[in-house]
Amino acid sequence: MTKLVVLKVGNGSFDQGFPVTLQISDEGKLPHVERQGSLPANSELPQLYEQWQSVYSQSGGMRIRVPPQVTNVSYVEACEANAHRLELALKAWFKQPAIRDLKEHIQEEIHRDERAQIVLQSEDELLRKLPWHFWSLIAKRPNLELVLGSDYAPPCPPLKNSVRILAVLGSANGLDLQQDWEMLNEFPQAKFTLLRQPQRQALNEALWNDSWDILFFAGHGHSGTNGGELAINETESLSLNQLRYALQAAVKHGLKLAIFNSCSGLGLVPTLAEAQLSQMIVMREPVPDPVAHKFLRYFLAEFSAGESLDLAVRKAREQLQGLENHFPCASWLPIACQNPAVIPLVWPQTTQKKKPTKIVAAIASCLILSLAIIGGGRLWQGQQPLPEPEAELQSSTYRTFAEIAAEQTTPSGNWFYGGSTTWAAIRNIVDTQINETIPELQLNYIQDPVNPPSSGNGIDMLIRGRISFAHSSRPIRDEEYESATRRGIQLRQIPVAYDAIAVVVHPDLPIDQLTIDQLIDIYTGDLTNWQALGGPDLPILPYTAPFNSGAPTIFRSDFFAEGQDFDERVQPTNTPSEAMQRVGNPANDSDTGGIYMASARNLIGQCSVKPLAIAASSNNFVAPYTGELISPENCPEQRNELNEAAIQSGQYPLVRRLFLITKDGESTDARVGETYADLLLSDEGQSLIREAGFIPLRSF
Repeated sequence: MTKLVVLKVGNGSFDQGFPVTLQISDEGKLPHVERQGSLPANSELPQLYEQWQSVYSQSGGMRIRVPPQVTNVSYVEACEANAHRLELALKAWFKQPAIRDLKEHIQEEIHRDERAQIVLQSEDELLRKLPWHFWSLIAKRPNLELVLGSDYAPPCPPLKNSVRILAVLGSANGLDLQQDWEMLNEFPQAKFTLLRQPQRQALNEALWNDSWDILFFAGHGHSGTNGGELAINETESLSLNQLRYALQAAVKHGLKLAIFNSCSGLGLVPTLAEAQLSQMIVMREPVPDPVAHKFLRYFLAEFSAGESLDLAVRKAREQLQGLENHFPCASWLPIACQNPAVIPLVWPQTTQKKKPTKIVAAIASCLILSLAIIGGGRLWQGQQPLPEPEAELQSSTYRTFAEIAAEQTTPSGNWFYGGSTTWAAIRNIVDTQINETIPELQLNYIQDPVNPPSSGNGIDMLIRGRISFAHSSRPIRDEEYESATRRGIQLRQIPVAYDAIAVVVHPDLPIDQLTIDQLIDIYTGDLTNWQALGGPDLPILPYTAPFNSGAPTIFRSDFFAEGQDFDERVQPTNTPSEAMQRVGNPANDSDTGGIYMASARNLIGQCSVKPLAIAASSNNFVAPYTGELISPENCPEQRNELNEAAIQSGQYPLVRRLFLITKDGESTDARVGETYADLLLSDEGQSLIREAGFIPLRSF
């Protein structure tokens, strides 16, 4: 079920601020939460937006008529500089107490991985144009998107099979609209009628006389005082006011969605809302022709795959970031608008029978992944296809390395491997024992001569045939599967161990637990004082391991949204010892507000710091240690120990798995990888993995 958050913004200005009514409800129900709040004054934002807009609109190739031209290099640099200033001012505005209060009320009702939608209802033009995706509330929640609200109207029925689409291709002066048409034709289960540069009467009659589910327009257009205009052919432009009766008739006949893949479409929304059209997609500002093409392709792919309309727009918008070296701020442009009473449209999906083995494998893969990381982040955005199912973990029947070598044919020779630095402790203990016990199987770790060792570098070396298997502290990515497939290689990922991330503070700090959201807010700069979390009036001093090490990397990639990063206040430290010295034994009392996160195996047993319980949601805190917390006075005689049961079961949320990446098939490299996996998953291998400081994948 989708949660609905409505922000009703009253009359105001950026000089004086805006009153806000916050309403939260479950899908299709009346609001169960209503709060009064405000958006604070900020007279700088209109000026910064106008400066950015002035530079941005100078780009050529827009879907507006006769835009001015500038040189590409100077344009990109100037636009990026103005966009950066606006982004910084926006993020500072979002951190103001009034907006933070709204955010906290929303977070109390909506968990981080819960499906939700924010509808912004405002008559202020600038509020509707601002890139709200920079608000950390939205950026950190992959299942939440902000849409612009229109007037309340009766809900529309869902889309059904054989969706009828009226495609209107208007003035194409300087544009390639044929690409729009070709991409539309890839839509499954759709019936199209094409009007190419129609006369006004033909368009009017088509809206009046037939039933359509979707209206699509591509071509030149712009917003203006008359509600926006569309250049329907090379000589004629129409405002939507001139089509309002036809649009009202089309809505009565079943029109549910209008997509305007044209410039500056916000001015079109009021007329469409008056016609009681429930959902729309427009561009906030002029859109370059290549960006319009890419958005349509990305959106159609997400929407036709079953994503809801609002999230399909979000995912398509985020993918536009890849174009911003040539088209700055492309990801700012698309926005969905809707009637708050409707449920976001979903493309009808056909039911196809699949092979049972594939269904079981996919379900098993999802279940295994959910045990590893709960509370999610980008892993749960669903932006990429599900990777190939992981190798099924079988309980090993072998007890020791020697028994494995005796029971199967072990490949002999020197074999090379590489990859993640997180595996270093395992390599030192486990692989050394393998080489001693099975001398005919000699394992040699190598590094790339150019690039630093990492999971990605190891997988790349495996794909290029330079090593026989790879160590990884993350799952294989889609692009790595694709790269391997292009070379005729099938990759296999085998989980062998768990690694947990612990968060520690000074023992005297009266904070014992944090949620994932609070931890993210600390490391992105949204929370800067412990007083906001019920502690003393003390600055929060966040520390982390080096940015290229395992713990901060996995934390950012699994829990941060696309484009987010650590706040500039976060200080990297070279070693856990240095970090624990700063957190647990600061030089000044004013510096006792430190917080640090790194691999739990390095922190749990330490005497100078206090590990915190962590919760994926607000009411399920789990400690990374067993039993009661050992106080500094009783340490080192007693030390905290890792909570293996909570890590193995997935109850403790800051957990990742370590993977062995091998080739699949009958090649010698594949057999070496399979043998190595058997050794790691044997009783002796799992015991040595525990000795290396990691959590075995299974209890034995």
